[in-house]
Amino acid sequence: SWCASTWLKSVVSGPAVARETVRTSWCFGGASSTLRLAMLMRTMRCVRVARPLGSRGIFSMTAPEASGAGGAVVTKYRITKPFNEKTTWDDFLIALPEKDHLAKTSKEVPVFLRYLKLVCDKEGRPNDWKEFMTRCKSGLQVESDAFVTVDELLTVMWKNGFSEQSRNAVQFTFGSDYKFHYPELAVLFDLSEEDTYKFCLRTRMEQSHIGELDYGSVVRKGFFARPLDCVRHRCVPPRSFPVL
Repeated sequence: SWCASTWLKSVVSGPAVARETVRTSWCFGGASSTLRLAMLMRTMRCVRVARPLGSRGIFSMTAPEASGAGGAVVTKYRITKPFNEKTTWDDFLIALPEKDHLAKTSKEVPVFLRYLKLVCDKEGRPNDWKEFMTRCKSGLQVESDAFVTVDELLTVMWKNGFSEQSRNAVQFTFGSDYKFHYPELAVLFDLSEEDTYKFCLRTRMEQSHIGELDYGSVVRKGFFARPLDCVRHRCVPPRSFPVL
């Protein structure tokens, strides 16, 4: 017990006490002093390399935003988003972007076309389906952040009195990560695209959504255009004049 308490005291108190403990253990330990010394040094090495309490090791994990071709970019809100040379990111509620400012993308909608076919046949709107299918032949061109999620759409359908059968059809047809963009909502519920666009954008603003904007449309033109690059954390040094 004396050896154990002295050994623990040496580990907690530091190297100075440890050296004294080794000398004491050598005098009173007899033949087992070598074993005690080896155990003491091993414990001291463990104490020296132990990780501090509350820390956690970082393993080689890849963020989903870094899976794109350009890697990831850090926005001015310190939120990681996929990097693109032609776009930037901003809070829709603060920026209040125009429709022309939003970044555009092409979207493949095979599942939506099959679902729309059933809805149009039931409601007697075959021409709407044909026109929308022609529009989607080379991909549906949409503003990437003018959308509502499946849960948001189901909530709106419930508030507007849609039947449980209609809500279940949407829920079981589309995955929870599917995004309904405003052209899809317009043709699905027979509404104008202007109204569905305003609804989608208002929904994103209520969620403080940080969306993708077209960089060429929102960059400031003229002499003060260059500092905006610093906001995107792609700082460009000022052009230096040649020394004559």
